[in-house]
Amino acid sequence: MENDLTTYYGLRSELKTGDIIEWRSSGGIGDLIRICDHQDVNHTSLVITSSEYPATDRVYSAEALSFGFYIHRLSYNLSKYEGEAYLYQLTNVDDSKRLQVGTWIMNHIGIGYDFSSLFANLLTHVKADDLALFCSEACFLALEYAGLVNGDKAPRPGELPKWFPKLFLPRIRIL
Repeated sequence: MENDLTTYYGLRSELKTGDIIEWRSSGGIGDLIRICDHQDVNHTSLVITSSEYPATDRVYSAEALSFGFYIHRLSYNLSKYEGEAYLYQLTNVDDSKRLQVGTWIMNHIGIGYDFSSLFANLLTHVKADDLALFCSEACFLALEYAGLVNGDKAPRPGELPKWFPKLFLPRIRIL
């Protein structure tokens, strides 16, 4: 069964590179991450659009998953996802910064998943680096590359909007 994407399609034209999606899966590892992180979400991804290629006009999710950092069609991910998803749009960010986020994303496709930091990050915030990536670390580093955030510790899912509240509009549930 596919999910109802009415809200997503209503907002789709407003999504821009650098916006983030916070995900709340149902059960299993997601529950463990939320308990350890004290957050209501357990996964973070970045939006990247293909507006430079009008014939495709796609919206993608750039995310670190167990097989590495890759992009996927956001609508497909949402249609099959078992859980909830929330959009955080960047506020007052010019297109040159968004282009820098997109450049970081494209330069990091294929980087492996950072399992050791993921587990260590459940106990204490780890140093952010791009040798291998977990989800919220990738989002943080992409935004840092564009000069939108700073720091040396990787946030956990759900923490980016809390650490940098003036950077994001209030969240919108899209699934």
